[in-house]
Amino acid sequence: MGSALLANKLGAWDRASTHRRSRLSHLIRRQQSQNEDAVWVPVQELESWRLDDPLPSPSEQFDNLILLVGDRQPSSAAWAVLEPGGISAWVGAPITGSNEELGWLVEQGVSER
Repeated sequence: MGSALLANKLGAWDRASTHRRSRLSHLIRRQQSQNEDAVWVPVQELESWRLDDPLPSPSEQFDNLILLVGDRQPSSAAWAVLEPGGISAWVGAPITGSNEELGWLVEQGVSER
């Protein structure tokens, strides 16, 4: 029931809905701890999450990416292990539903190891 209500509030995959989904995904991902505990999303109060606000600017997204890599890197000489599906959400990039936006970045490191 909650997922249907959420889909109803966000709408279909049109431009406005894609933005709201991207923003919600970003806000949820930023609230998660590294052990990826679930984040409570009060669907009845979704308007308070301000989903129509802009996503981070490209420079903010880049800063977020650098911070994400640094947080996931065990040492300065080790590779950072990142989940392809979560990179776009973490940095605040728009998502389309395919999770291909920044997943190519992770593939670069995999092929070079």
